Amino acid sequence: GAARRREKNTNDVAKLLAFFTECRKQNPQFFCDFQLDDDGKIKSIFWSHASQQGEYADFGDAVMFDTTHKTNLYEKPLGMFVGANNHLQCTTFGFLLLRDKTIETLEWAFNVFKTCMGGDGPRVMLTRIIYAEYHVVCIYANQDPAMPVALGRVFPNTIHQLCLWHVQNRFRSYLNELYGRFEKEDFKAKLQSIIHHPLTPIEFEAAWDMMLDEFSLRDDTTLKNLYDLQKDWIPAFFKDDFYGIMVSTQRNESMNKVVKNCHVDANTPLHEFAKQMMKMIHERKMKEAAEALACKGQKETNTLYPFEIRVARAYTRAVMNRFEKSMKYSTAYKIVRDPDGGPDDYLVQHTSRSNKIVWGQHQFKVKADVETGKYFCECKQWEHTGLLCVHLLKAFTHLQIEKIPKDYVMQRYTTSAKVDVLFEREDRKMKGKDGETAFGRRNVVMLKTMKVVTLSGLSDARKNMALIVLDKLIEDMERVEPDINCEENCINTNGGKIAWWMKQQWKKNEVNAWRCNQIRMCRQFDDE
Repeated sequence: GAARRREKNTNDVAKLLAFFTECRKQNPQFFCDFQLDDDGKIKSIFWSHASQQGEYADFGDAVMFDTTHKTNLYEKPLGMFVGANNHLQCTTFGFLLLRDKTIETLEWAFNVFKTCMGGDGPRVMLTRIIYAEYHVVCIYANQDPAMPVALGRVFPNTIHQLCLWHVQNRFRSYLNELYGRFEKEDFKAKLQSIIHHPLTPIEFEAAWDMMLDEFSLRDDTTLKNLYDLQKDWIPAFFKDDFYGIMVSTQRNESMNKVVKNCHVDANTPLHEFAKQMMKMIHERKMKEAAEALACKGQKETNTLYPFEIRVARAYTRAVMNRFEKSMKYSTAYKIVRDPDGGPDDYLVQHTSRSNKIVWGQHQFKVKADVETGKYFCECKQWEHTGLLCVHLLKAFTHLQIEKIPKDYVMQRYTTSAKVDVLFEREDRKMKGKDGETAFGRRNVVMLKTMKVVTLSGLSDARKNMALIVLDKLIEDMERVEPDINCEENCINTNGGKIAWWMKQQWKKNEVNAWRCNQIRMCRQFDDE
C-alpha cells in the first residue's frame, strides 16, 4: 500500500549508494560515477557491472546508445549502451540515469563511459535522433545538436550514425499515410528497397530521384526531411564501415521493452530500479548460457560442402542459422564470368524476382582469387556486417573451395568470441556445495596449470602432451554437473533460478551429446 511505498522511497539515494557499495564488495570491478550540480545534488548517474565490462571487451566494436523514459520515480531518462553478442542477442555495457540531454550532460556521460571501459571508444556508435519538442514535420530544422557535438568531443575517431529504424519511426505516421495512398503501386517496397540496397550514394540519389518523379512526390515534406538526413542514416553512405548487425535490427528498442518488463515504472525508486537492472542482466545471462550450451556437440549442416562443415564448427548456432539461410538463398542465383573483368571477376545475379530479395535484378560484381584467398563483393555485406553475402557464397560453391579463409570468419561470431580480461566477470560471489567460491577454486587450479604452462614451453613434445591431456580434460569436465550457486546473502534471489536453469540446460546438453556421439560412431562405422 501507500505506507509501504513511502517506506521504499525513504532515503532512496542512501539505499542506492548502499546497493552500489555491496556490488563493489561482491566484485571490485563494479564501476559507478555521479554528476553533481552546484549544490552537490546528484544530477546524473552511471554504473556498469563487471559482466557488462567483460561484454564490452568482447563485443564493444559497435555500440548503440539510446534513452527511454518513465522507468523511475524521478523521471530521469534511462540511457543504455547496447551491443550484440556472438549469439546475436542484445547485451548491455552500462546504464545511465540523466537529468537532461544537454551537451554538458551527454559529454559527461560519454567521458565516464570511456573511463570505465578504457581505450579510445567503439569503432561505431549508433543513436536515435534526439529532438526538441517540436511538431514532427519540422523535425530536421529543430534537431537538437547535443548528441553529435558531445560524441565528436569525446570519441573523435568513432563513426556516428543515426539508427535507421528510429529515423523511420519518427516519421511513421506520415510514411503510413503514403503507404496507404500508393498501396496498389507497392510504394512501401520500393521505398524500403531504395533505403536498404543501393551500393553507392550516387546510386541511392538516382533511385530516390526516380521514385519522386514516379509518384509525383517532389513537394512532399516528409520525404524531403528524410532525404536531408541521408548522410546520417542511409546504409549506402556507410558500406565500408563495420556495424555488425546493429543497423538492421532494433537492438535498443527490444532492450527498452525488456526494461519495461522488469516491473519498473514512474513510481520505482532509484535503489529498486538499480536492483531490477541487475536482475535483468542475469536473466539475459541465463539466455546466453542456454544458447552457449546449445552450441556444443556435433554440428549438422544442410549440405556437405567442406567449407560449410568447417564454419559450422566455428560459428555459434544463431550465426550458423543465418549462414544456412544465405546458403539456401544463394541457390537462386546464377554466376558467370564478367566479360569486362579479369580471370577472377564474376557477375552474380538472381535468376528471377523474389519477394525475399526485392533488389533481385541487380548484378553484383564478385572478385574471387582462390590462390591468394582474397574475396570481394560490391554489395559489401561482409565489410558492413561481418557476415558473408549470398553472392560470395555462390562464388564459393561455384569454385568448390575447400575452406573459407579465417580472415572472413570473424571471431566475434564464433563460440570462442570471449576474450581474456584481467578481472572476474561474475557480478556476485558464487559458492559451491562445499562452501568454496568459484574464484577460490580457480586460484587452486591456476597454481597447478601455471606449472604445466612453464613445463610445456621447454620442448615441443611437452607442449603436444599438454595439449592432448588438456583437450581430454576439458571434454571430461564439461560432462560434470556444476554445483555453483550464489551466496545466501546475495543481492537478490535470482541466483537459485540461474543455478536451476544451468542444471536443466546441462542435463539437456548431456542427452544431445550422447545422441551426437551415437551418430558420430555410426558415421565412422559407415566410413570404414
